[in-house]
Amino acid sequence: MRDITESFSTLVHVISSLGRPLLIIFDDLQWAVDLITYLMVDRIPDQFVEIAPITQVLFVGLYRSDEVNDNQILSTRYFPAFNSVTTMDVHSILLPELTRRACNSLITNALRLPSRLMRSLADIVHGKTSGNVFCINVRWVWRLDTVKVAPITEDIAQLMTRNLQILPETTMYALQLLSCLGSNADESICMLLKDHIDIFNELEISIERNIIEKEGQVYKFTHDILEQSVYDMMSTQEQNNKHLFIGLELLKDSNKMLGSQFRPVMLIAIDQINRAKVLRNTQLSSSCSAEISMSMSDFLPALSYAEHGISFLDDHLWDHYKLALRLYEMSCNACFKSYQIDEMQRFLDEIFDHAKYLLDKLLLIEALVLMGQDGSATDHAFSLLEELGDLSPEKIPPHLILNEVLAARKALSSYTDHDIKNAPRVSDWSLIARIRVLGSLMPFLFAEQPQYIPYIACRIINLSIQHGCGVTEIEFMMICDYIFFNTGFSSDSSFGLISQNPKAKVRFLYFLVFFRKPLQAVVDLHKNNYRSALMVGDAFSACVSIGHYTRLRTMCGHYLPDLEKECKTFSTHMTQLTYPSACLTYLGISDAIHKLSGSPMTPFSLMPGLKIRNKEDYIQQLEAEGISHTLQAGYFSALFVSFWHTKYVDAANWAKKYRCWNQNRFLDVYHSFYEGLSSFQLACNCSHDNISLEAGRCAITLFKKWNFFF
Repeated sequence: MRDITESFSTLVHVISSLGRPLLIIFDDLQWAVDLITYLMVDRIPDQFVEIAPITQVLFVGLYRSDEVNDNQILSTRYFPAFNSVTTMDVHSILLPELTRRACNSLITNALRLPSRLMRSLADIVHGKTSGNVFCINVRWVWRLDTVKVAPITEDIAQLMTRNLQILPETTMYALQLLSCLGSNADESICMLLKDHIDIFNELEISIERNIIEKEGQVYKFTHDILEQSVYDMMSTQEQNNKHLFIGLELLKDSNKMLGSQFRPVMLIAIDQINRAKVLRNTQLSSSCSAEISMSMSDFLPALSYAEHGISFLDDHLWDHYKLALRLYEMSCNACFKSYQIDEMQRFLDEIFDHAKYLLDKLLLIEALVLMGQDGSATDHAFSLLEELGDLSPEKIPPHLILNEVLAARKALSSYTDHDIKNAPRVSDWSLIARIRVLGSLMPFLFAEQPQYIPYIACRIINLSIQHGCGVTEIEFMMICDYIFFNTGFSSDSSFGLISQNPKAKVRFLYFLVFFRKPLQAVVDLHKNNYRSALMVGDAFSACVSIGHYTRLRTMCGHYLPDLEKECKTFSTHMTQLTYPSACLTYLGISDAIHKLSGSPMTPFSLMPGLKIRNKEDYIQQLEAEGISHTLQAGYFSALFVSFWHTKYVDAANWAKKYRCWNQNRFLDVYHSFYEGLSSFQLACNCSHDNISLEAGRCAITLFKKWNFFF
């Protein structure tokens, strides 16, 4: 305590002087603690005496007299101590409670109103404050910025609305543009509206008349009644014209912008054009807005914009063919990205019913494949072939397809890589469409009807030899490479080309490498294609490629523990993809690898999103979905595990289920081999089992045919 009092004395001595008087106030002394008591009673008088010649200090002590009686410390120590100091002037000032009359006088003077009007208010104030002068006070405080932005009342707004009619024409025009933008508009947007007026000068006039105000960089009406009044003073045609003017001006300037500036301005421009209710511009702007929203991954707004554009089309909507097609395509894309499959199907049906060109109908087939409806995609693909006048592949037996392949090889036997790369282009647009449709069908049919791919490839080769190349150079080289897979023709040419086009590589490589020998040489190609597919966002190709990779590594006898580690990594990746049917294809072989390596873990536990707990759930889900290529892959994986676990009866049952689908797939070459081995094992265990023996012979015969074909 002594240190504190000495420090206080030193402070007073340092900061006070004759030229710098010091005021020290002690408030609520009736509640003072011992320290303050000691400081005021024992130290201050002594200190004051010592420094009095050079000090100008005023001590003020405040206390509530109604809380101090004769026994209180102020009465017993403070007052006697200060009164006894001869070198100090001590004064006591008593502020008694105000009377009702004095309270009325105080309020009357503050409000500048007659006392008779304030009497009732004074009585209330006196009753609530007991006449305490410190509680009876008034202070008028105003903040100019707050007053400026405070909303005006409706009656004043209506009065100001009448004054709009006397504004200069140019000022009114600027206000009308602002009302078209809504209740407020950024200065950067107004700057882009180039017209015969200086919009900022006119807006300043409006600010002076309190019609609008400016907060930072934003102009806004002082009341929504004013905004609506300005807008309603225009006719419907004038409103549409101004919306269209704003939209086109912003649209023109947005093309010069980059990065974050472009999209907000573009969306405002499109909204203004839509509000103009001009059919052609509304559809176009809705399409642009949908594309922008898609690029920003705002799929639901994108769908809303596209549907808004479609809503302006009348009964003859497909008379505006390109625009209608563009809007419907954007709707399909937005539905797919937002997982609204039923809505997507509705838009696809509309496209397929009204598409004028075969290439436009391919959109439906592509979408059906992405939705996992490979069978429906195949049916539509064959209907396109019938429109082209080609024989449906369904009517061609396998041996004729093989003859077509041999004939195509013979026709190309005199061609070199250089000839194929520089093949003449077809000039007939109908033939171009025909060849491109055929080329586009190959990836779709790979999963559902792979046996038809050789026929389609041969058709493309024959048409190209007769009329010229109608597909891209990359596609044509790959098709020729496909036809000559066994001879080694063009062994590196097509892969050299597709390396320059990652999307083309992802699109075709996942099935083309099946025709390369030896199998060990193409395993890493599948893995590389998986990585490339992830880079370009092709979830389907990524899933299919990694399924082929794990299956080929297993068939080629790679070390199972290493495969198991890779499968764990791939399963983790699969949880981030949204293509369940393709993931299911991979899960079968992955589960087989875990079981053969003796691991208790399953890929299903690593992918909880699929809600599959074990192999039984896996097979049940495959059978429920009924996607043939996925189901056959699941059956083969079960056959494969059963064989290596020497459960030959189970293997034979899985083989029988596999054959029920009666499909010819690339997977059949492995299936035929293991089906034959399982049948022979059953025949060996039962010497009179002629059925198993015959099944084994048939399977091995089929395996030989597939091996020759591959």
